[in-house]
Amino acid sequence: FFSLIHPNCRTACVQQQYVTPEMVRALSKTIFTVLLPMFIGTNILKTVTAASSSGGGGGVKRSAFILVPLLALSQSAILLWITSKVLLPLMFAEDKDFPSSDLGRTLTVTCSFGNAGVLPFIFADALFRDNAALLQRALSYVSLFSVGWSPFFWSFGKKILVGDTDNSNSSSSGSSWKKQLSVFLPPPVMGVAIGLFLGLTPLGPLLFRGSSGQTSNTNTALLSVVFTSIQNLGKTASPLALLVLTCSLAMGAKKKKITTDDDSTIVIGPVRKWACVSIARFILSPLIMLGLLLVSQKLGLVGSNQSEPMLWFVVLLQSI
Repeated sequence: FFSLIHPNCRTACVQQQYVTPEMVRALSKTIFTVLLPMFIGTNILKTVTAASSSGGGGGVKRSAFILVPLLALSQSAILLWITSKVLLPLMFAEDKDFPSSDLGRTLTVTCSFGNAGVLPFIFADALFRDNAALLQRALSYVSLFSVGWSPFFWSFGKKILVGDTDNSNSSSSGSSWKKQLSVFLPPPVMGVAIGLFLGLTPLGPLLFRGSSGQTSNTNTALLSVVFTSIQNLGKTASPLALLVLTCSLAMGAKKKKITTDDDSTIVIGPVRKWACVSIARFILSPLIMLGLLLVSQKLGLVGSNQSEPMLWFVVLLQSI
């Protein structure tokens, strides 16, 4: 338990090889495929059930179920185009083939996609843990954001990062169909889909039903023990993700740099790479999301930042 909390302890475990890369990969896969979908699904189920029973959804409007994923998809697509067509050619003008190189593709993905998987849940829990209603609203918006972000990242983002080296097109149509399905429906999106399905059917009130006048953590449903068990398992995704993040950073710091004597290779310094990522993530990305929010407000798709502050806060947080 202490190793999940104190970062120095986690780093020491990596240095002493108590935690190996194989362990971190297995834990990361478990979080992504099992724990995170449980966490997202239970939060979506609570939001949809509240919206169906009271019409308010705990402050989450029904239009947000479509708007927030569209904002996530649009912001990522616009930033990806600007990064690959404008930012990288300007920052690395001396090498015209740099955007198509391995490092160029890596920088393109790094600049275009933030960590919209687990870290926003950690931030939301740290900021709003003392207010159950605000926390539930924030977690719901974060979950909805992943509906638009995850399929785009795992399809186009992965294709850019890997390149055109995938020769699996010659495989059978059945395996190709399953592969495409897993790309566009990653586990977090499946968690959202299952949560929506259960919340919109009579099964939702059987799993979760909040008592009127009490906090949203009070569950009086018939099968509340099942919902609570899945929810408690899903809540372990955030601390375990911190463990994976710290161990991954510690393992990356231990790696030694390999240098070559190839005179034909243009050496790119770390300062320019850092500047490129910083410009994309901390300047361009929030500006794009802010512009999308303002356009949506003009079209009447979203309220102002005074009427829907949590939506504005979450999507701007996700854009960094």
